[in-house]
Amino acid sequence: MFWKRLDYKYYFVIVVIYTLLLTLAIGCIFTQSDQIYKQLEFYNENTYRYTYEFAKVVKQNDYLRCSSVFFYSSNKTIHGDCMMQLKDSDYNQNSPILTSVPLGNREVAISYNSAQKHGLTVGSVIYSNHNIKNKTEAYTVAEILPVCYGILRVDFDMNYGVIVMGYDEDYHKNTDYSYVAFFNDNPYESLQLTNPGLIDIKAKETFENSLLQRLMIWQCIILLGVATFTVLFAVVHWTYQKGYYSRLSLFGCQAKSIKRQIFLDMISPGAIGLILSFVLSVVLCSVRNMYLSYTTALVSITFGFTILFTASIIISCKGRKI
Repeated sequence: MFWKRLDYKYYFVIVVIYTLLLTLAIGCIFTQSDQIYKQLEFYNENTYRYTYEFAKVVKQNDYLRCSSVFFYSSNKTIHGDCMMQLKDSDYNQNSPILTSVPLGNREVAISYNSAQKHGLTVGSVIYSNHNIKNKTEAYTVAEILPVCYGILRVDFDMNYGVIVMGYDEDYHKNTDYSYVAFFNDNPYESLQLTNPGLIDIKAKETFENSLLQRLMIWQCIILLGVATFTVLFAVVHWTYQKGYYSRLSLFGCQAKSIKRQIFLDMISPGAIGLILSFVLSVVLCSVRNMYLSYTTALVSITFGFTILFTASIIISCKGRKI
């Protein structure tokens, strides 16, 4: 076995490097999964199924879609879907961004991920250039909303969030922006009769499918990374140890024994690296309070072990011909 002989320093270095590379790959899975799963969780916890965009007020779970840009110290912009509460709208459980209480004229609610990214808490002050008054207004963060990376965008952006403004009469009466409403059913025909200003309809399923597709793409990329690092590990290890196995052949060792020795020397440090990378990734993500997709990580480790096992078999068979 590899730990019974030869260069301990070499094995320590190659296992550490392999472990760190795999940890980086699995950590990327956890990072992307954390954001995507939290957005999916946001959709699952809200009962609405359809997002409607109107030219007129619906008075049920609707918000004015705003173009306001918020920023804080040093003019650092807070990116996100900005919507304003309406004075007469009836909000119920279908509203995905329903706040605890109506917000004041100079109050906002902001999604948790945006607040965390920019170091904002309840009571923090942010600013916006008021489109009507043509001056910079200060707004107080009155509430932190659940994690949400946008509610009107099909394309997922981890730098995005949601900002809800309190009702501003000046803003409402002097803008021509559309209204966004949320419903659990699809009352298209009745809404067309009562509100001919219907602009667009999006099913929540569309947003969810977009997230799942993104997750699958990332998982495929990470699996490719795991495979690349594993093959690289096998090639480097074989190149370094090839001379040693050649000497075994010269000293009269049987080809079968050499093959077994190569296989064990390949798979043992590789397996240690795979296990350590999984444990290290879980620990780091737990410390950062991230969503842990154990299934995804285990699939990556299993895939990596399969590649390692296959590479070990191929190289050990090649070693018989030394």
